[in-house]
Order: sequence, then structure tokens, then C-alpha cells
Amino acid sequence: MRNFTLYGLKKGSKINLIYDAKRKEVTTANGCDLNTDIIEISEEISFSIPTYISINGIPFFPTKYEFINSGEVIYSSINPPKENIFLDDDNFLNLRAKTKLNTIAPNDLNLYDINGRKRYPQQNQIMKESAREHAQKLIDIGILKIPEEIASKIQWHWCHMISFRMLPTEKAQKKNNLFCGTSACNGHMTNIEAAVKKFIKEFKRPLGLEVTVTTYKDSLVAKRIRYRVYDKKDSKISHSEYFDALTDIKTDVLDFFTVYDRLVENFKC
Repeated sequence: MRNFTLYGLKKGSKINLIYDAKRKEVTTANGCDLNTDIIEISEEISFSIPTYISINGIPFFPTKYEFINSGEVIYSSINPPKENIFLDDDNFLNLRAKTKLNTIAPNDLNLYDINGRKRYPQQNQIMKESAREHAQKLIDIGILKIPEEIASKIQWHWCHMISFRMLPTEKAQKKNNLFCGTSACNGHMTNIEAAVKKFIKEFKRPLGLEVTVTTYKDSLVAKRIRYRVYDKKDSKISHSEYFDALTDIKTDVLDFFTVYDRLVENFKC
């Protein structure tokens, strides 16, 4: 049985393959042997990476498909990152966007990235309902569709656009910094937040964050997220990660390292 963190992050999959996007090859295989096992890279491409990589005929998938030309992607999921949960309304006029911007400096993390720091008021108090209750409204009117076989497994969270551990409580615990997404989505965001914090702490260098969440009208149920990290040294360099806010595919804690490596590569430290 797999172990999971509070946010649905997988705690180090027993089998994972590290794919180098620039070299277009598997560079590391944990839980198997590159020399003796049969490892095949799919010829089918999703966005810009292989749809799957198989070990002895068993396919493994990334936790999300993305456009990248360099850097590493971890293939550790036994399920493809397809759109199982979706908003049954393709009219773009019914979508809204909210954006949150902040500069995060090393001293901010000294002040706020602390274990045991209390979240008060809590998200349910701020929103006057739980995230599940909020999502259920769209489920009841047939807008939010969830396959019956996974419905009981989906957990809903009030997710922070900018992490609680990057902001003072009075800025973090506000309605304009919250949206409704799956616990798996929260896991994806936790990974990039951990990578950003590691970068800031290690290089003692502030970074700008711009998080844009696309929601369904008259609700805070999110469909997708753009998380943009940008340099505060006037280089105009930025790095973006995109997430499906309705995903049920749990990312692995190992994905944090690949995001961190991309930040280091992009900002040329």
C-alpha cells in the first residue's frame, strides 16, 4: 500500500524513472535495473514528453504532461494524468480568473516558514463552508462531473494561491488567497512551493510569485492554475508551471527536486 502525506503527495514511489527531456532518455531507474530490465520510451508524445515509459511491458506515467525542452520528468504513476474530473461547460465566458502576486524574500521564510504555526481563522471559517460543501454545489447542478468509481476517493481542499508558509497570517488567511481544488492539486502546489522556498533559502535571493487561478463563474472551484516564478534582479527571466486543479493524480515528493533543478537552470545561479 502506498503512503501519502496530508496533501496527497506520494512518499517516494517504489518504482520511478527519471527522464531527461533534452537527452530524450531515461537517466535513472529506481526500483528496477537499467541494465537488465526492458525499458521502452513511448513514441507517442503528450505535449512535449513521452506519453509513458514502460518497464518490462508495464507503463508508468508522469503526474502531469507539460511542454519542456530541458530538465527532468519523473515517471512514477500507474495511472495516466487524464482529465477524470471536469467542468461540463466549455463556454469560456463562464470562466473567471483571479491573480495573486507577492515577492518572497529570505526573511519572509524566516518569519513564516515555521512548523506548528497556527492558521487562524481557519479556511472553513473564512469561507463559511468546507471545500467539499462548496464543490458539491456544482456537482448537484451537473456542472462538476466526477466518475462514480473515484467519487468517494476525492478530497476537496481550500488551497492557498500563495502558500501560508510564505505570508503573514493576515494576508494568507483571506478569501482572495483561497480557491477550491482537489487534495492532489494541493500536493502539486506543495511541491513547487517547496522548490521555491529551497531556492530562496539556499541562494538568499528573493523571487516574485504570480499565481493565476481560473475558476468557474460564481464559485471558487478552480479548473487550472498558472504558477509563475520571476526574477527580482531585473533580468526579466521567469519560469511557469501549470496545474490541473481538478486532478486526481497524486504527484510524488520526488517531483520537488525536478522543479527545483529547473529554477536553478532557468535563473542561471
